[in-house]
Amino acid sequence: MDVKESIERIQQYIDERHGGNIYAAAKAIGINKQTLWNWIKEKRKNPRAESLNRVMEKISELTGEKAQPRVFNVPIVGVSGAGIPDSEVYTDDEVEYVTVPHDMYCEGCFAVRVEGDSMEPTIARGAICGILPTHSFSEGGIFLVTIPYLGQVLKRFALKNGIPTLKSDNHRYDDIIIEEEYRTAELIRGRVIWVLHKM
Repeated sequence: MDVKESIERIQQYIDERHGGNIYAAAKAIGINKQTLWNWIKEKRKNPRAESLNRVMEKISELTGEKAQPRVFNVPIVGVSGAGIPDSEVYTDDEVEYVTVPHDMYCEGCFAVRVEGDSMEPTIARGAICGILPTHSFSEGGIFLVTIPYLGQVLKRFALKNGIPTLKSDNHRYDDIIIEEEYRTAELIRGRVIWVLHKM
């Protein structure tokens, strides 16, 4: 169950058990009234995973239903280029979280917000990409890579005549051949394992 489905289930619980009264439901669940109001009425799309899990567990307890799978917070550690590379675009400062369902979560994963259009249509500007840390590549996969003269960018990895090459999905961008001195384990920061696009 993802965040949207969880919020819909909470709304259903409020309607069925409390006649639509958010304040009565908040009291029964044991959550701050304003928090529940924000989730339901303000359509806050990214509640904290711990809070959402606690509410879903309490609803399951109150209704006698089977507990739903948990959601998890993945840290968005910065912004990554997907266009003209820019060493100033990426930061390791943890700025916010994205809440994802259990089937998108893996231990140690993190996320980056995408700036640029070089990976369109696969990854749109503003998308959030989940990254699984790794220093190895598979041809055709999309990776967060670090090259001193380019910075950190999301690109598709390919071997072109045996030479490691970064490719864009947007045909307007040229391939980037990785210079030999930068072909190290530190080149690859991680592999893209999921993409969340803005609606």
